Amino acid sequence: MNTLMGDGLARAAIAVAVLWSLACIAFAGWNVVRNPMDARKSDLDTRLSRIVFVPEELAKPENAPLSVQRAAIVKKEAIWRPLVAAPTAAPPPEAKPDLLEKLKGVTASRRDQIRVGDSLKIKIHMNPEDKRGRWITVGDKVNGLVVMDIKEDTVVFSLDQGGKQFTAELPRR
Repeated sequence: MNTLMGDGLARAAIAVAVLWSLACIAFAGWNVVRNPMDARKSDLDTRLSRIVFVPEELAKPENAPLSVQRAAIVKKEAIWRPLVAAPTAAPPPEAKPDLLEKLKGVTASRRDQIRVGDSLKIKIHMNPEDKRGRWITVGDKVNGLVVMDIKEDTVVFSLDQGGKQFTAELPRR
């Protein structure tokens, strides 16, 4: 009994689906035959057919006093004034400091170094005549430059000037 009931429901569902499909196809066909834009097109055509073209005569050169009009325009000083004032010249950029010039004659030793805790101290010579030298570490000042980092083959110096930080590397020898 259940199978007969199930077959009847399936047939009813198929019939409903087929009828729904046919209704959708009929509605689409009706819209193709009766185009909703046809009424607007015919209205526009009738409105355009009512417009009457009237030719206008253009001004002839002998009737237009161009020299008088030009002279009147040239006389008006307000037309020729600039709308916006010319920009003022920007100040020249501040010269970048020459850090290597400040380090001229300074040599950093590759051999003479001491480890103190986590920090490293190296010996630098301020000029060729300075035989004794002095020991520096990160944070010390040399000729106004701060030692930022001590690497295996270079010493990095920095200078803060005008809100900017400039760096230079001095090779260790």
